[in-house]
Order: sequence, then C-alpha cells, then structure tokens
Amino acid sequence: MRFAKLSILAIPVGLLAGVSSALFLWLLDVATNAQQTTTWLLWLLPVAGLVIGLINQRSNQITNAGTSAVLSQARRSTSALPGVLAPTVLVTTVVTHLFGGSAGREGTALQMSAGLSDRLIAGPLDLDPGTRSTLLRVSVAAGFGAVFGVPIAGAVFGLEVVRKRSDHRTERSFRWLPRNPPRSLRPSGAITIIPALIASVIGDRVVLGLGIGHLELPSIPGPEWSFRIGVLLIIAGVVFGLAAIAFAGLTRLIGQLFRILIPVTFVRPVVGALVLLIMVAVSGTRDYLGLSLPLITNAVTAGVGVTSLAFVGKILFTAVTLGSGFRGGEVTPLFVIGATLGASIASLADLSVTSVAMFAALGMLAVFAGAARTPWACIVMTVELFGWHLAVPAIVVCALSQWVVRDHGIYVEKP
Repeated sequence: MRFAKLSILAIPVGLLAGVSSALFLWLLDVATNAQQTTTWLLWLLPVAGLVIGLINQRSNQITNAGTSAVLSQARRSTSALPGVLAPTVLVTTVVTHLFGGSAGREGTALQMSAGLSDRLIAGPLDLDPGTRSTLLRVSVAAGFGAVFGVPIAGAVFGLEVVRKRSDHRTERSFRWLPRNPPRSLRPSGAITIIPALIASVIGDRVVLGLGIGHLELPSIPGPEWSFRIGVLLIIAGVVFGLAAIAFAGLTRLIGQLFRILIPVTFVRPVVGALVLLIMVAVSGTRDYLGLSLPLITNAVTAGVGVTSLAFVGKILFTAVTLGSGFRGGEVTPLFVIGATLGASIASLADLSVTSVAMFAALGMLAVFAGAARTPWACIVMTVELFGWHLAVPAIVVCALSQWVVRDHGIYVEKP
C-alpha cells in the first residue's frame, strides 16, 4: 500500500517540480541574458546584496540554511518546511544572477520542489513523518532531474544524497544506508526509487514540454586506453576530490568569517558584492560571474579558450558569492570547476584533443560527485549526458573523488 501511495503521489510531485523548474530556468535565462548584455547591472550588485541581506535577516533558520536544511528534513521530518521557502529562494537566486553573482541553480530547484511538495501535498494529506520524509526525497529527485534534464540520475541522486550522512563522522565510501536510521525511515530501495524515478521523469518531461531547453554538450569520444591514461585517471580523480574539498572548505570559511566580522546580517551580502566588484576589476574578466556555462562548453570542446587556472577563479568567485549570503546552488559552479580543471590536467599532460575533452567531461561530474558525496548519481549522469563509453572512467574518477572528500562535502548536517 505504501509503495502504491508514494507512486501516485509522485505524479503531482513531478508536476510541481517540472513547472517550478521551468519557471525558474526561464527567469534564470532572462536574468543571465540581461546581465551579459547590460554591463552596468553589475555595478548595482551591492544594492542587490542589500535586498537579499534584508530578506535573509527576516527569513527563518530553515530558509537560510538552504539545501542542507531540506536534506535534513528528508532524512527525518520533524516539521513542515516554511511556505515562503519556494518564493524566497526563487526571487533571491534570480536577483543574484541578474546582477552578476557567481552561483548555481540546483539548490533553488531542489528547495522549490521540496517546499511546494511539502506544503501542497504532504501537509494537506497529513502524512506521517516517515512518509513525509520519503516524499521529500522524491521531490529532491524530481527537482534535480527536472533542472538538469537527467531523470535517471535525478532519481539516484534523490536517494543517495539524502541517505548519505554529512555529520563529520567517517563512513565507508559508497555506503548506501545510514547507520541506525529510525525504523520509520527505512523504506526498501524499491519503495523509494520507483516513485523517485516517476517524479523525476515527469519533472523532466514537463520542463521540455514547456519549451525549456538544457545546456547542449558536444559528443565526447571514448577513452584512448593506455597505461598512461589509466594513471592520469587515478591522479585526476584524487585532484578532483581535492578541488571539491577546496570549494566546500573555502565557501564555509568565508561564511564563518563574514558572520564573525560582520554581525549585521543584511550588511554581509553588500560587503560580499563589493569584494566581487574588486575581484572583477583585478582579474579583468566577467567569465566567473553567473553560471559561467560558456566555460563548460569551451572545456568539453577540447579546452578551447580555457586558461589553466580558470577553476581557481570560479572557486573564488562562487565562494565569496555564497559565503557572503547571496543565494543559489553549488552544482553548476562545481561543474564549471571540474570541467575546466579536467581540461587543464589533460592539457598539462599534453594529451590529444579528444582526451582533453574527455577529462573535461569527467571532471565536470567527478568534482560534484566528491562535493555532494553522490558518486553513483554522477556516474549515471555521465552516461545520460555523454554515453556508456565513459562509464568506466567515470567510475574511477567519481569513486576516487568521493573517497578523497569523505566528510568534507557541501551538504553538512549537524549531529
């Protein structure tokens, strides 16, 4: 009965995820185009920071905690998600991108999907805590699958990211179930994965049906296997994990410094905006603002136009943006960091053009695999985006990246 109930509920969850993601992606596209074509908008970033800071100051703890709070509720539902979560994260993320903040989009899609499903489905039906938590996992899967156009990876992500704990305790790599979860939160894999897949597929179909497209990536040829390539894959997997640690650690450190040095909440994004403007002036480029999708495209096109330290720039810009209080996700910046880093590694090793593109594609998913500690989802996503011929190298780099990161990822749940 529970399986049938969740499978039926997955349909409206998918619809909500699809409609909200489509609206978000459309607004994000409008904001990105405006930011790129209207250069003076960047100079209003401090004003945008003030607006977002005032919203942050008036928001509750769950709304400000973002994706980590949603994942905590999906592990063990203790209360309803706030009704303002979806509109708040939508508005603040679009404002962040409109005026040039460096951030992603998955966090917004996940929070919107979870917030809407919790308020419009779980709440009115008065679901028990166990079923409510499971439905949140399904909504996370739907949001991820819809916003990136990877429904199968979305379903895997929804289970994997929720079931992996992030409370600074060492756990075995690739561990699927948490240690000693509450009895009410122990659904079998089928009870959760099938509804998650239903919701994720529906969400993806709704987005496409509404005419919203995703980033078009070039086809990547298979690996030119050799002993040297094998060794470089191992080295790259470790480096990808270190990059994930650097991103998560620096973002967290900047957030702590801003809270210590600037006690007034609404002032933090204003100062962060001023720092970003200085960084743009010093670096002489706007490539690291917004989603930075052209960097991904260039990296997986044999690293064309990508500097060897582009990944450092994206780490710094995104860490300041999110650490100072601007809103947005971490996944797309991690894609950019991984793709540019992978292209740099292959270029420094003087590999062929096809190998440079392959390492960029692998890095795009492996850095995220480590940071989010979701290797299986990223392996599946590699296959969905680039094909089965990259499955084996994806397993190598994603597994190593996650093994290196361990408990230093981006989604942290306090014990």
